[in-house]
Amino acid sequence: MRQQFQTFCEIDDGATVIEYAILASLVAVGAFAAIVNLGDVLEALFGVVVSGVTNAI
Repeated sequence: MRQQFQTFCEIDDGATVIEYAILASLVAVGAFAAIVNLGDVLEALFGVVVSGVTNAI
């Protein structure tokens, strides 16, 4: 029984999965923040384009 418990404690596959999950969640949060920020920039850019087209007409 002790040998089985010691073998169980030496397995670190679960830790690797958790590390990848944390890394994936950080990437997802970063991508979401970039998309939100890019959306605001694109909205402002299209507003300038629309104003320019409207004034040209």
